[in-house]
Amino acid sequence: MTPRRCLLSCLAAALCLPPSFAVAQVSASTPGYFPFALSPLDTTQSFVDLSFLSPEPAGAAGRVTIRDGHFVDGNGNRLRLLGSNLTFSGAFPDKELAPQLAGHMRKLGMNVIRFHHLDNSPSPRGIWTADFSALDPDQLDRLDWLIFQLKQKGIYVNLNLHVSRTYPGIPADAPQGFKYGKGLDNFYPPFIEQQKEYARRLLTHRNPYTKTTYAEEPAVVVVELNNENSLTDKNWNDLRAMPEPFRGELTRQWLAWLKARYGTTAKLRDAWNEGSEPLGDELLANRDFANGLDGWALEQGGGAKMEATAVQDAQVAGGHALQITTQKPGAQSWNLQFHQKGLTLEEGKPYTLTFRARADQPRSLSVGVRLDQEPWTMCGLNDSVDLTTEWSQFTTVFKCTGPQPEHVRVSFNFNNQLGEFWLTEVSLRRGGLVGLGEGQSLEAGNLPVAPTNASDAQKADFYQFLGDTECRYVADMLGYVKGELGVKALVCDSQASYGGLQGMVREGTLSDYVDMHAYWQHPRFPGKPWDSNNWSLPNTSMVAAEDTGTLGSRAWLRLVGKPFTMSEYDHPAPNDHSAELFPMLASFAAFQDWDGLYQFNYSSRSDAYDVAKIQGYFELCCHPGKRAFLPIAALMFRAGAVQPGTDPLVATVPTGDLGRVLATTGQGFPPATNLRTAALVRPVGFRLAEGKGNIEAPAVDVPAGRRVSNTGEIAWDVTDKQRATYTVNAPAVRAAVGQVAGQELKLGDVVVHVTKAEKGWACVALGALDGKPLAESSKTLVVAAGRVENSNLGWNEDRTTVGRNWGSAPTVAEGITATIRFPGAVKVSVLDGIGAPTAQVRTTPAAGGTKFEIGPQYKTLWYAVTR
Repeated sequence: MTPRRCLLSCLAAALCLPPSFAVAQVSASTPGYFPFALSPLDTTQSFVDLSFLSPEPAGAAGRVTIRDGHFVDGNGNRLRLLGSNLTFSGAFPDKELAPQLAGHMRKLGMNVIRFHHLDNSPSPRGIWTADFSALDPDQLDRLDWLIFQLKQKGIYVNLNLHVSRTYPGIPADAPQGFKYGKGLDNFYPPFIEQQKEYARRLLTHRNPYTKTTYAEEPAVVVVELNNENSLTDKNWNDLRAMPEPFRGELTRQWLAWLKARYGTTAKLRDAWNEGSEPLGDELLANRDFANGLDGWALEQGGGAKMEATAVQDAQVAGGHALQITTQKPGAQSWNLQFHQKGLTLEEGKPYTLTFRARADQPRSLSVGVRLDQEPWTMCGLNDSVDLTTEWSQFTTVFKCTGPQPEHVRVSFNFNNQLGEFWLTEVSLRRGGLVGLGEGQSLEAGNLPVAPTNASDAQKADFYQFLGDTECRYVADMLGYVKGELGVKALVCDSQASYGGLQGMVREGTLSDYVDMHAYWQHPRFPGKPWDSNNWSLPNTSMVAAEDTGTLGSRAWLRLVGKPFTMSEYDHPAPNDHSAELFPMLASFAAFQDWDGLYQFNYSSRSDAYDVAKIQGYFELCCHPGKRAFLPIAALMFRAGAVQPGTDPLVATVPTGDLGRVLATTGQGFPPATNLRTAALVRPVGFRLAEGKGNIEAPAVDVPAGRRVSNTGEIAWDVTDKQRATYTVNAPAVRAAVGQVAGQELKLGDVVVHVTKAEKGWACVALGALDGKPLAESSKTLVVAAGRVENSNLGWNEDRTTVGRNWGSAPTVAEGITATIRFPGAVKVSVLDGIGAPTAQVRTTPAAGGTKFEIGPQYKTLWYAVTR
C-alpha cells in the first residue's frame, strides 16, 4: 500500500466517509487490520461455548413434530433450528475430521445441517458411482459417519433429494430454465421415477453407526423433495421451446386436462373467446430503424458504454436493423438499456409486443414495459428471452398496469453482457388476445402449450393446468416417500417462492412446513452463468436498504399455522458488510417467530478446513467475519433472547380460481412488494381461504425513516442512508449495525459509541451467554467487526468484483474502535479464536457502570465481559 493511499484510507476512516469511497487492498501489515484465526474444527471448551443449547443427541427424546404451527422436539419443547448447509464434497469430509466439525458447529450454537447437492456428481464431489448407477459406498460411509457425529452433538439433519442431478436425455441446447431437469421432473414420468429411485436408495439405506435408516432416523428433522423447482414459474417462451419428448408429453397432459374440464370443443370455445381483442394500431415510431435511432434512446449509466448503428440486413423483411455493441458494463445490471419512451397506454388493456433479435453468441435479453420516470415501476411486462446467432421473432401479450400518460417506455436491457446484439421489427399494438384459434379443437388435439396471444380465460386455464400438474406430482412424491418408503421426518416439496402464488398454495396445502431462500446481493453473472471471471455485486450494506432488503418481502410468505424456515440465506463475500448477516437475520427472524435459519453455505469442499482464507462467495467455514457472530445469533434465535412480535398482519389468498388470478394479475404476491416495510413493525404472513376472489391485503400505515418493532426491541433507521442503523435492544442481547461511527447509540443500559471505522460502517453485538439481562449477567460476549476479507483482494475500481483474484491468506479483519459503557462493575478480556482469554482490557467506572474501549490493537473480534 502506498503512503498516499494509506493516508487516504486513514482519513476516510476518521471522517466516516460514505460507502462509495474506494478503499484499497489490505493485508496483515495494513494499520488497523489483523488476522483472526477462527478454526472451523475447534472444539475447545472455552468462554465462547454454546454447547449448552444442545445438551443431548438430536432426536434422543423422540421425533420432531409440529404443534401450534411450530416445531417441537420429542419432549414437547419449542425447537428453533439454526445452522448451515454442506454441499458437494463438503458433505463428505474425511472421517477423522467429522467429530471436530460437528463439535465446532455445536460450540458456536448450530443445531441443524442441510445436506445439499449430494446428487450432483459422482465421487468425490457427489454421492454417485462413476456411471450414476448406484450410490458410492465410500461416500455413503463418510456421510453416515458425519451424520452420526452431528446427531451425537445435538445437530439435526435436513436431507435434500433432487437438487442438481442432470437427468439423462436432456439436450444440451435446452432452455436454461430446464437446467438439471427442473420443471420437467414435475410432469415427465421417467424423471419422476428416477427421483423415486434415488429417494429409495438414500432414505432406505441403513446407517451402520446410528443403526437406523434415514427414513426412520429421528435426527433427520426434514426431507426436501426438489430444491428451487416449479413448473408454474417456467417462462412460457421456454415452454414453447421445450424439446421433445418433453413438449409432447406436456401437450398430451394439457389436452387430457382440457377434455376433463370442458368435454367438448364448443364449450371450450365459449369459455376461451370471452374477452378476446384483435390487434389495433402501431404505437411505436421507427420500428425497423430505417431512420436510424429516431425515437429511440440509449441508456448508459454507472460507467457503462455501448454504441448503436443502423445497418442493412437482407435476412429481415424490411432490410433494416439496429446493431448494438455493448463495450463496458455498468455498476448495476440495468445500466445498459435501449428504449423508446413517452408512450401512452391504458390501464388494464391488453397489448402485444413483437420484435426480432439475434446476438453474436447465445445470450439473454430482458424486455420490459415500464414508467419512464420515478418510481420506474413495471407496467405489466417484465420478461427475458434467449437469443441465438440466428434471427428469431418474439411475441408477448400483456395487460398494462399502473401507466402514466405519455410516460411509459418499451425497454431492452442487455444485463451488462458485452458483445453484439441486433434488433428489428419492434412493434407495440393494443389488443392481440385470441381465444380458440381457427381450426383448433379438442378432437384434432392441436392446442399447443404456452399460447402466445391467449385470452385471459385461456391463460387462466393454462396456469391452472400447470398448477394442478405440479400439485399432482408433489402429492404423488409425498405419497411415495411417506407411504411406501415410510419416512417419518417432516417433508416439504420446494421453496414457496418458486411458482409465485401457485408455489405458496402448493407448499401451504401439501408440505408440512413452508421454506424460502434469500440472498442479500447475490453475485450477478451477466454472461455465462457462474462465470468466475465475469460477475459483480453492488457491495452495499442491507442496513441502508429503505425497503428492508431481503427480509420484509420474505416474511410475507410465511403461512400462518405452519412452521417457516429459511434454508438458504447469505450476505455473500466479498461484500464489505458481510458481518451484518447473523445479527440482522437472527433478530428479525426471532421477531417474526420463524422456525429455522440456515446460512448458505458452510463448505462445498472436503479439503477446506485448513485453509486460512475466504474461498468463495458463500463459504462460512473460512469467513471469520460472519462466523464470529454465530453465538450472538444462537442467543437471539435459539435461546429466544429477542421476543416474537404481537398482533400479526395477515393477507388472504383465495384458492378457488388461482388460474384467473395468475392470468390477470401475475404471479407476484403484492404484500411482499407493497407492504414489506410493515414486517419491521409487526409479524406478517398469509392464510389460504377457500372460494374465489382476489388477494386481500391488510391495511397498515408504516412510518417512513425509522421503524420500530412493536416489541420495542428492534429499530431500523434509514432516515438518512448515510447514517442508517439497525439496532437491537433486548434484555440479554444488544446490537448496533450500519453507519454507526460517530453516533452514541444508547441501547437500554448499554451505550455503544464507535469512534473509528473505515467508511463509518461497523457491526457490534453483545450477548449474555448465561441468558440473563446484561446488567445481571456474569458472562457476556462482545463481538465487533467491520470489513473482513482476504489479503490483497483484487478489487476493481468500483469495488464491485474481484474476478478470479480472491487474494491470499491470511484473511484479515478491520478492527473497530469503540467505547462501550456497560452496566455494573465488570472485567473485560481479549479472546482469541478459540474463545480463550489472552489479555485484559482497561476499564474505568462510568455512571454506575463500567466503560471500556475496544480496538484493533487487541487483534480480535471477540471480547469477554465478566463479573
